Amino acid sequence: MNTVKTNHWLHLSSLVLVVILLISTNQTAFAQVAIARIIITQLNSNSFPDVTVNAIIRDGNNSPVHLSDLSNLEVVEKIVGKETVVSDDTHNFKVNEIQAATQTVYVLDYGMGISSPGATQKSRSDEIIDLFNAFIGTMKAGDTNGVLIVRGAKSPFFSWLQPLTSDRTLFNDLASKFPKDATEYSYGYTGVEAAIQELTKSPLHGKTVQSTVLITSGMQLGTDKLESVKTQAKASGIFVHTILVRAAGLDNGIDYVTSLRDLADSTGGIYFQYTNDASRAALITWMDQQRAQNSFSFLVIRQNQQHGFLF
Repeated sequence: MNTVKTNHWLHLSSLVLVVILLISTNQTAFAQVAIARIIITQLNSNSFPDVTVNAIIRDGNNSPVHLSDLSNLEVVEKIVGKETVVSDDTHNFKVNEIQAATQTVYVLDYGMGISSPGATQKSRSDEIIDLFNAFIGTMKAGDTNGVLIVRGAKSPFFSWLQPLTSDRTLFNDLASKFPKDATEYSYGYTGVEAAIQELTKSPLHGKTVQSTVLITSGMQLGTDKLESVKTQAKASGIFVHTILVRAAGLDNGIDYVTSLRDLADSTGGIYFQYTNDASRAALITWMDQQRAQNSFSFLVIRQNQQHGFLF
């Protein structure tokens, strides 16, 4: 049996509600699904004693877990000395899939070689434009995005081209301001670190899907700092997705893939190498699915006590 759990406190006038999401899966019912992470984004008690819990639930491939894969979900109400299953009709238990807004910072890493041809035979800088415009094309009402440019080997290593905003029009011509080339190696990790810190300060932190998308031709300087970046991302629940714009992951004996894949895998993101229009479309589709969350609602029958709920 595989179990993943997280916990969150909700203070109400009549009780302290301890919500612990614990999803247990057995080999038969979940042969294709392994729950890797759960992040609670909302606890709503406005209609108390009806309670709603929204959560980001991801499988071992960092993809959303859908309703069909939650068929044997069990929720247990824990009160000192007694446990009661509440995932039943008596407690009006329901599970739904919802589409939530997302918050994303795009980190565009312009190191030496960015003007060289990528896998599509366009310049890598043009490939960055293609990817960015495709991402912005999926922006929906309520989404907020920001853009960081990483360039140069001297401090400051990055600059904000567009701070976080929900105004879609501000991105219409933004790509025209992107650099076309670079004459120095870059510290790509500094942009990722800054993006994580900015997302952590956001009022939406912990309430929606937050991601950093690093688009790079390869991490060049400061790769020894990536452990610290991974620690920050994991502690804050922010996914880091990494995209390589380069014809070959191993180039002139240098491995450009391992560090990017490790950064993504360890933070709940994905690693992706942009090779053609079809691969770009697949990536955009996958990323757009990341707005999926699960919503659990149930009735708290016993009040004026400390409750815990196991999912």
